[in-house]
Amino acid sequence: MEKENEKLRKKLNQFYNSNTPTSHIPAYLKQYSTTREPGKKKKGRRKKRHVNIRTPPEKFDKKVTASANCCPNCSGQSIDVEDKHEFTIYELPKITLMKIKAVVLHYGCKDCGIKFEGKHPQVPIKGQIGPGLQCFFAVLKHHFGGAYGKISEFTEELMDEKFCRQTINNSISNIAEMLNPSYNKIKEDVKKSKVKQCDETGWPVNGKNWWLWVVVAANFVYLSIEKSRSSQILKKIFGVAEDFVGVLVSDCYSAYQAFKVVSQKCWLHLLRKAKFEAKKHPKKDVHLLYQSLISIYDSINDFLRKKPNQSQRILHTLMYKQKLDRICLTEWKSKEAITLVNRIKKYIHQWLVGVIITQVPLHNNDNERPIRSLALPRKVCGGHRTEKGARDFSIIASHLQSWRLRKLPQFSSLSDFLSSIYAGKNPSL
Repeated sequence: MEKENEKLRKKLNQFYNSNTPTSHIPAYLKQYSTTREPGKKKKGRRKKRHVNIRTPPEKFDKKVTASANCCPNCSGQSIDVEDKHEFTIYELPKITLMKIKAVVLHYGCKDCGIKFEGKHPQVPIKGQIGPGLQCFFAVLKHHFGGAYGKISEFTEELMDEKFCRQTINNSISNIAEMLNPSYNKIKEDVKKSKVKQCDETGWPVNGKNWWLWVVVAANFVYLSIEKSRSSQILKKIFGVAEDFVGVLVSDCYSAYQAFKVVSQKCWLHLLRKAKFEAKKHPKKDVHLLYQSLISIYDSINDFLRKKPNQSQRILHTLMYKQKLDRICLTEWKSKEAITLVNRIKKYIHQWLVGVIITQVPLHNNDNERPIRSLALPRKVCGGHRTEKGARDFSIIASHLQSWRLRKLPQFSSLSDFLSSIYAGKNPSL
C-alpha cells in the first residue's frame, strides 16, 4: 500500500504542483489553491469600471436613420417624430480581396552575363499569395491557434474566396523560409546580450514529447522546439559555457546547473513552491519558512527600488547572504521545509546575483509571458505533426514575440518586414 500510495502521489504531482495554474486545479483541491494574501489587491476586473466614450469622428462614411412606418402596438400610421438622439456606430464592412496582375521582368547583365528577375514589395518569390494575405494566415495560426481547415472556412466566409489548407500551409512555410536569415541573427543577438532569461515547456511533435525553449533578451525573443530538455540544448543555443557572455536567469531545473555559467535563480519559483506547501500544511514549520523568504524578497525589492550604487549593492548582498545562511543553518523538522532549504543550499551563490549586477531581474517572468501566449496553439492543435512545422512555428513566433516585447504591432510589422524582403532588401529585426 505504501508503494502504491507513493506511485499515485508522484502521478498526482505531475498535474497538481506549485506551478499549476489556478484554473487547472480541481474543485476538491481548491482549499490548497494559491490565492492572494488577504489585504492585497485582488486579481481580475474591477466591479465599477469607467466606460471610455469615444470621441465622435470628424467625417462619417455613411449615415443611417432608424425610423418606423407605423405604431408597433396598434399598427396605426398616425405617428409623429417627437425627439431623436444620435451616436456613432463602428461597423466592419465586407472585405474585398485585392487581385493584382503581376508582371515580372527578366533581365540579363551585359557586364557579367547573369540573368535575374525584377522585384516588387507585393510580388512573392513563391506562390500566388501576397505578403499581406500570407501574414493574415500566419497571425490566425499563431495568435488564435487556428487549424488550417478552420482558417480556410473563415477566409472563404470573410472574402468570398476559397483557399485550401495546403495553400495556407505553403504560405506559412514561405514566410518561415524568408525569415530564416533574420531568425539566425536573432539567435546571435541573444547570445551577445548581457542578460538572458531562459525557460522551457513541453511541446508535442507528431505525438512525441518535445520541448519549447524560450530565451528572452533585452529586445529579442528566441524560440526553438527541440527533442531534448538537457543542457545540450543550452550549448546548442549559446555555445559552450566558456564562451557564454552575461548572466542567465532561470529556474532550478538541473539542466541549467549542468550548464556552468553565471546564473540568477528565479525567486518567484521558490516562493511559489514555499507558498504552495505552506497552504497545504499550515501547521508545519514550512509556513514559517515561507514567511522568512517572502520577508527577504520584499526587502530586496525595496532596496533595489532606491537605485543604489555599487558599494551599497555589495554591502546589502552580504547582509542578505547572511540571512539565507541563517535559514539554511536552522533545524527544520518538516519534510517540505527541508526540501526547500536543500534547494536554497544547492544554489546558494545564485540567489543574489541580481542584487550585485544591475539590470539582472530576480525572476524569469519575462519568459513565462511568451510561453502563456503560445500555449493556445498547443492546446487547440496538440502541437505539431512534423518537425518542419515545428521549426516554421519557431521562426515566425520568434519575430512576432520580439515585436510584442518592443510593443510594436505584430501584424503590420510582419507584413512590412516581408514586403521589404520581396523588394530585394535585407531587413533586420
